[in-house]
Amino acid sequence: NAEKTIAALEDMFARFGLPRVLVSDNGPQFTSQVFADFCAQQNIKHVTTTPYHPRTNGLAERAVRTFKQRFTSSKLEGNLQTRLTKYLFSYRTATHTTTNRSPAMLMLGREPRTRLSLLKPNLAAHVEEVLQKHQRTTSLFKEFTVGEEAWVKRRKEDKTFTKAVVKEITGPLSYVVLLDGVERRVHADHMRKSRQPEGGEMLSPHS
Repeated sequence: NAEKTIAALEDMFARFGLPRVLVSDNGPQFTSQVFADFCAQQNIKHVTTTPYHPRTNGLAERAVRTFKQRFTSSKLEGNLQTRLTKYLFSYRTATHTTTNRSPAMLMLGREPRTRLSLLKPNLAAHVEEVLQKHQRTTSLFKEFTVGEEAWVKRRKEDKTFTKAVVKEITGPLSYVVLLDGVERRVHADHMRKSRQPEGGEMLSPHS
């Protein structure tokens, strides 16, 4: 009836939003006053097909025909529900010849991950891996602890480093160091880790 039809549509609209136009046949649930009021309240234009002439709803008829052809000729295994689920997944992730996009891309704005995805390079995963690797390699280079000896540039343009001691951590990459008896605030980009061999003097980063 109209109430159950409206309930099913409301569930769909909650996921995907309200359509501008809704096309249906002339079933009593669609031609009732209750359904007309529902469409008016949602500002949905309701269009019905010509009675006894279903081809006027060409898109729906074409979708039904495609489903029947592919589903009956498919070699998918399992019960009816399993076969239907596999068919829908295949159909929704396939590129459409008219739009040059898959239905999933048009609906979700992204391509779902499929088994074919394993054959394609995952750019996002690659970028994330590179960033994490960079963070791991630079964190040892950038992080200092209070009391640690480090090599520090006196000025940004200097190419040489001077021995200093970290006195305070003022931010993720900001430190106060004791340099030549004076406390100075220094960015980690202008600092280098000390390299101190066992039993020896702290080595310069250039040595």
